[in-house]
Parts: sequence; structure tokens; C-alpha cells
Amino acid sequence: MCLATGMLAALLLLPACGTVTSPGATGSSPSPLPACPAPVDGQVPTDCVPYDPEHAMEQNERYRDRAALDGSARAGNAGTLEQATEALEALGASDEPLTEGAVERALTDVGLEHVRARGDGAGGVRFGVGAPAGGCLVGGVAADGSVSAQLAGVILDGGCLPAS
Repeated sequence: MCLATGMLAALLLLPACGTVTSPGATGSSPSPLPACPAPVDGQVPTDCVPYDPEHAMEQNERYRDRAALDGSARAGNAGTLEQATEALEALGASDEPLTEGAVERALTDVGLEHVRARGDGAGGVRFGVGAPAGGCLVGGVAADGSVSAQLAGVILDGGCLPAS
């Protein structure tokens, strides 16, 4: 019986939660303020919440940025970078077709796990994989077999290979 009374009290109070009233509004009806682009010149309007659309768009793209990679991770991953580059160069020089699976196998064979590979749209393959001492090993194998590989921090959105 007490549980039912408590639930009934909670349900009666629920509609009052989360309401916002505009400054200067009369009565008790909620009136949320809409967002509006901040004016370049002039006064900020009082009937909306101003924002900078350029800044908002810049922040929307930050998920692709990478965290910094410290010196100890770079030093700890130097051997892995060298081995991976050699394996990918051998793949690029071989007669084996350049595929995402071939790049994943070449990197797995040097001890890397959870390799992500994706075609680059020009006959090459991009890759990203977590490096053993932290950070990522990222790069690609071009259609002509040339290899680019580097150590980098993780993407702010998580992972090593950005979404396409």
C-alpha cells in the first residue's frame, strides 16, 4: 500500500520537472527560448539564446581530430612501425591483389590485432590499428604499392581509423 502511494506521489510531481520559464514571463506556463545565430553587429536579442554557427560547425567536426601521442608511446612503437612498414612494402611489391583482407593479414602477421582496413576509392587501402605501446599505427597502401605508415594518437571519437 505504501509503495502505491509513493508511486502516485511521484507521478503527480513528474509533470513539474524540467520546465523552464523565460525571464520576465508571467504565469506558470513554460516558454523555452529558441536558439538564434549571434548577430555580427548590434545587440544580442533577448528572445532567443545566441550561438556562433561557425564555431558550432567547427566543433561538430572535432571527432576526427587526434589526441597527442607522447614520446614514450612513439619510442615503444618504433619497432612495430618498422615491421609493419616492411610487411606492407612486401605486400605492395608482391603479385597478390591489394585488398583490405591482404592488408589486415600483413599487419596481423607482425603481431597487431583488431586491424581495420578500408578501400580508399583509388585502388588503395587505408588502415588503422591500435599500437602495442599506446596510440595508433595508421596509413595506407596506394594502388601503385607505395606505403605510408605513421604513429598517431587515437581519434577523439575513439579508434584509429576515422569514419569515411
